Amino acid sequence: MGVWSTIMKNLIQVKIKQEEIERVMARLNLTRSSLAEQIPVAKSWLTRVIVGEQPISPRLREKIMKSLNCNFDDIFFIESVNQVNDN
Repeated sequence: MGVWSTIMKNLIQVKIKQEEIERVMARLNLTRSSLAEQIPVAKSWLTRVIVGEQPISPRLREKIMKSLNCNFDDIFFIESVNQVNDN
């Protein structure tokens, strides 16, 4: 992981809007299993991401958005932005 990626990972925490992603998946007749196959990731990992127990990388966010044909704001939100200490 590059320096910039490490800095951004420590500054921004992105989470999935659980109700929204489930609504989009239902509209597309997708189960967690079928979405996990499309990305591809383990269904158990995808479930942990959806319920907010697992962080998600920018690369996998892109894959989910592409699979669901939606934008960042449709299914993700920024939970927190941590301050950087300039010591």
